[in-house]
Amino acid sequence: MPVFECASITMSAQAVQTELKSKITQQWRLTETTLATTPRNITSIFRTCGILSARELEVTEVEDSTALLSTIHSKEWSAVEVVTSFCKRAASAQQLVNPLVDITFDEGIQRAKELDDCLQSSGEVVGPLHGLLISFKDLTDVEGMKIATGFVSLANRTSDTDAVVVQSLREAGAVVYCPVGRSLWDIELILRVWNDFEPWLYDPVVVAKRWDPVPIPWKIVVGVMYWDEVFKHYYPTGGKMFKDFLTESGEPAIPSVAKILDRATELSAPELTQLYK
Repeated sequence: MPVFECASITMSAQAVQTELKSKITQQWRLTETTLATTPRNITSIFRTCGILSARELEVTEVEDSTALLSTIHSKEWSAVEVVTSFCKRAASAQQLVNPLVDITFDEGIQRAKELDDCLQSSGEVVGPLHGLLISFKDLTDVEGMKIATGFVSLANRTSDTDAVVVQSLREAGAVVYCPVGRSLWDIELILRVWNDFEPWLYDPVVVAKRWDPVPIPWKIVVGVMYWDEVFKHYYPTGGKMFKDFLTESGEPAIPSVAKILDRATELSAPELTQLYK
């Protein structure tokens, strides 16, 4: 693998983060003083930053989703009130630990308004998840939202349609908003595009982890290939797709993966034929 410069990665990351920041309304932005004096345990900031009211704090601290749905369905809280409260809290969290891949607060609040109007006019909820906010990892297609799966070269890619699971949840009344980084492992290990906040300083559960070379004798090569009329294996490509992504983005591979990609080669048709004999 060639050695890449990190300048293009940094520029891509800054562009995405600038775009996300612009989507946070001024009224929901933390003060410079708050950001400059962020404690390691940030959970108290939601109560002291002045962005969320006492009622909004109550809404966002309900730990049981069933109880939360009950308050919406009984009209004790409106869907707009619940969604707005969580959006404000997510906006605060975004400025502190940068967890969001895309910001769709306005779309979420608009959908909540539609749900409230439906409940008001018909007296019935759209479905069992009426008003419940759900956020997906950015490897699930949500129409109009970013889906980069952690690749710098895909940082601006958006989905054209909803995944089946997203369609089902929408039909059940859920409000889908703000995709997040693919998993906690990405935050713990490496997520160059969106996360530069070192969240392990604030949450002891998220431990900083550097990539170490795996002490495996590389002369040992093990492979398993299944082939029958039901299960079709993927043709060995030598990691071509991942190499292309890395080349396009300028992002260097982490050392343990770079060694694997260096050794992987795309097989020709005759070579594949030899494998099947």
